[in-house]
Amino acid sequence: MYNSSEVWTTEISLDGVTEYKVLAAPTAVIGFSGLDTQITDLCGWAGDLIQLVGNYTSNKTGQELINSIKNSIGSEGGEFDLEDFIQDIDAVNLFRDLKNKKISLVLKEYYESDNNKRMSKFIENRKFIGFLPLSVTETSSDKDILKALAHRYIGKDGILAGVMVNLFTFFTEYGKLDSNKWKEPTSEAWSTKIIELIQKGL
Repeated sequence: MYNSSEVWTTEISLDGVTEYKVLAAPTAVIGFSGLDTQITDLCGWAGDLIQLVGNYTSNKTGQELINSIKNSIGSEGGEFDLEDFIQDIDAVNLFRDLKNKKISLVLKEYYESDNNKRMSKFIENRKFIGFLPLSVTETSSDKDILKALAHRYIGKDGILAGVMVNLFTFFTEYGKLDSNKWKEPTSEAWSTKIIELIQKGL
């Protein structure tokens, strides 16, 4: 279902399938290239992930903490809710076609398709965009790539990412991100969440 002012897609729900309105985050039209790539990540999924952990309070540790963060990603009413999550994924997926087609056509085609592989497309398209962390190699698994991307921002890996994340957290209510505490559990939670959704065919 599509018209010029509304785009409909399918909600990811373990309790059934319902429809709700959602537009991909505007980061899809900002573009990805060099510095812009990291800025765009922070305007989308990486920014929402930082927001989530920046406001996260828990005494949990180890696998229990990882599971708790993972379950918070895409949860209803949370810091990084389902609509934000899908918008961030869709923004990366839409960007690739926006270079070659009109935005109205790209939106129409994307949201009228079944989109049951949007998580796999997210990884494929983020690889296509490039400017991945230096730890990513030709033999890196999809999970390794997702973890490396989360490490870049949560761990403030590299001078550029460190400066941008510090600025991002300084100018928001979420305070300074403690990368030593959150890098590993958040990166594991983010990558596991995406891989689990891929295994469910989403």
